[in-house]
Amino acid sequence: MLYSLENSDIQLKVNPRIARWSVSSRQSNCPSLENIRVSLSYRHGITDCRLLDGWPEYSISDIETIQSPHGSLRQISLTIGSDEKGILCKLIFALATQHPLFLWKMESKNLYRLRVKVLIRPFMPAFFTSIKSNQVFQGRVK
Repeated sequence: MLYSLENSDIQLKVNPRIARWSVSSRQSNCPSLENIRVSLSYRHGITDCRLLDGWPEYSISDIETIQSPHGSLRQISLTIGSDEKGILCKLIFALATQHPLFLWKMESKNLYRLRVKVLIRPFMPAFFTSIKSNQVFQGRVK
């Protein structure tokens, strides 16, 4: 099943079957990001582990409206079932109701008392395009 969140400027689509999400502008000649995959790497003892390559168990919230420093946001939350070591992940997606602004974040929670170390991977270069001005910026993403 495909889930979506939209405002007058931006459309988000989340596809749990393939563990990917996409965001696109509703304006012509504007950028889109397709089939984005995020992952969480951690170490338990000497074993490196990865989460979010697939979402075999997940639940998704209803769309809710919240207030933020960016104004009113409509958001959905996707909670991915914990792995065998008890690490639970949640992806939160939000769109501003009055502006062309898309926000997302990932939260993780250790459900067990096992010690784990989250691994920070090197930055990868990326290019971003402003939805309003079509200017290209070089940035960095994790």
